[in-house]
Amino acid sequence: MALDAMKRAYATSEVREMIEFRLKAQRDEATRLARARREGIADGLERGRAEGKAEGKTEGKAEGKTEGLREAARRLLDSGMDRETVLSTLGLPPDFVL
Repeated sequence: MALDAMKRAYATSEVREMIEFRLKAQRDEATRLARARREGIADGLERGRAEGKAEGKTEGKAEGKTEGLREAARRLLDSGMDRETVLSTLGLPPDFVL
């Protein structure tokens, strides 16, 4: 840092101007990178939320379907139907927990 200040102090106006342009370009590049990083993070968060929401809906539908089948099976069992008939009627595997 001190060396840079000394170079600027002893430089001609043309060299000082070139140094200032270089420093400005470095600051501009750092600003562009920081902005791109923020935008990338925001985009990633938005995509993650959308994927999570879609995944949650899919899981919720599957759980709802399973619970609906389980409830139907319970009703059929309560009405006196045997377990094997209930499972085959509803298309459930033999190890399905009722």
